[in-house]
Amino acid sequence: MGVLQHDVRSDRLPEPGRPDLYWNAFIQPKIDAGYPIIALDNVGTFNAFVSSGHWRGSTWIQQYSGDRVDTAWSSAVLDWLSYLSGRLHGLGIGLAANITWNGSVVLADMLEAVGLVDVYVDEQGFTVHRPGNYNDAAWLNKYNFTRQVAAQTLHFAINQTTEDTLATATQAQLDWAVANYLLYRERKSMMTLCGLGEYHVWVDCPQLHTNVGTPSAAPVQDASGAYTRAYQRGLTLVNPSSTATAVVTLPSGTFTDLHGRTVSGQLSLAPNSGSVLAQ
Repeated sequence: MGVLQHDVRSDRLPEPGRPDLYWNAFIQPKIDAGYPIIALDNVGTFNAFVSSGHWRGSTWIQQYSGDRVDTAWSSAVLDWLSYLSGRLHGLGIGLAANITWNGSVVLADMLEAVGLVDVYVDEQGFTVHRPGNYNDAAWLNKYNFTRQVAAQTLHFAINQTTEDTLATATQAQLDWAVANYLLYRERKSMMTLCGLGEYHVWVDCPQLHTNVGTPSAAPVQDASGAYTRAYQRGLTLVNPSSTATAVVTLPSGTFTDLHGRTVSGQLSLAPNSGSVLAQ
């Protein structure tokens, strides 16, 4: 199975009224080659590259304000995705897209974009490719959005750690990525972990094979501020606070975390950390 991955940047949206130029140059040749799904990279419903227009010969055509939040830009992106999705689906071909999450995103635009594709690729995951991860209000916004789409669209999250290889990633990074995934996931969710130098490569690690069964409850926030979710054979816990430690009272019994340590009674979660406990 082949996938065309085409980078979508600010200067590559087709001119209004001329979508066939893009289709004929990038899409149709891959359809002719037998590709069953087209994948787009760096699709932004916000104007990430502060594009404002284009030249036609010596004439400047102003299309957008140049601001990151710009309804003209988001409307053009959504119209273009709708066009591609409709035309591809009419031919029995799927559409995947890495749709960028950012603080400048307008939630309604992001939800509409995800609703137009068959596979939503979330390149930021919950690690954002940096040591601090998401936290506080930024974490809550990403979490609420992810819970909305996880049950509706095939959702593939990439969590890139800050070390060159996954083998050298810290325990805290592995715990954070897996715990967040188990917190928000639904049947259509998938995730991968990789190091900085392993992008676009599938990398396995023992933490991905932890079996806590299926969810037995929806995620909840407990009195300590942590978010927890019960599973048939364990639970996942996330503390998104950047400053406060969360002390969670555990169900009865003895649990084992992702690194073989046994835990019972209470678990102290440092700021911006997560844990998965199997029973």
